[in-house]
Amino acid sequence: MKASVSRTLVKLAEDLVLIFFAAFILAPFTLMLFTSFREMKDLTKNGPLSMPAVWTFNNYIKVFTKGNFVQYYKSSVLITAATVLLVLILVLLASYSLVYLDLLGKKIIMALFMFGLVVPFEQIMLPLFANLRGYGWINKYISVILPQVALNLPFAIVLVTTFMKKVPFELIEAARIDGGSELFILLEIVTDRKSTRLNS
Repeated sequence: MKASVSRTLVKLAEDLVLIFFAAFILAPFTLMLFTSFREMKDLTKNGPLSMPAVWTFNNYIKVFTKGNFVQYYKSSVLITAATVLLVLILVLLASYSLVYLDLLGKKIIMALFMFGLVVPFEQIMLPLFANLRGYGWINKYISVILPQVALNLPFAIVLVTTFMKKVPFELIEAARIDGGSELFILLEIVTDRKSTRLNS
């Protein structure tokens, strides 16, 4: 009986802790949502923590009519899609080359990628801007996409090369003996789930 009561109290305490942290996390988002339905005069008069005196959708209308929200959203989608696609292609090709091909100086190349992990963005920000301005790429999509690709490559390559090293090298050699191209090996063996399950 006592054990059952103890388990109930522990479960109740856990639930209360989870509810507290959930409320703590959701509070800023709730405040932001309520604030979006308020006018500026209501906000300055009653303070930021009060409920809206008059609910209005004017802020949302202004966002779509005067704030160019649709254009900004399209730009974000385009930049994100292009960055992810380029990073994925470059990382797969670079990681495969560093792990499975006999490249001259590949240890040095890998060390340079590792060095890219410790270079702070603040250190390269001004030279990067100067280079982009010199190329005439300011206020263009490419000025955001290419730096994002370059900044994400080091970590992604370290992560993917670690994964590729777990694929049995015998599978790679067998595929080469059977006449498989390097692209076929990359797409059908290295990135295929069957090889990782076989290795495990």
